[in-house]
Amino acid sequence: EKTPKNFRLGGDIQPKRDLTRFVRWPRYIRLQRMKKIMLMRLKMPPAIHRFNSTIDKNQAGSLLRLLKKYQPETKEAKKARLSEMAQQKK
Repeated sequence: EKTPKNFRLGGDIQPKRDLTRFVRWPRYIRLQRMKKIMLMRLKMPPAIHRFNSTIDKNQAGSLLRLLKKYQPETKEAKKARLSEMAQQKK
């Protein structure tokens, strides 16, 4: 029969313990953990919650193409348009 281990002074080496809980973690890790806990605990209205997720690349491209149609004209384009209208009125 095996004799029990003796962990006293001069005895057996103590087993390695998981000390991850007691480590001083870097600031960014602590912040992201605190943020995750806070977001789980807080109730958020849907009108604000919609800004937590972003759109994917395809959707962003189609949205930008759509918005490009409604982009205000540049100074050069306006100048060209006005001069063209002035030429037509002559």
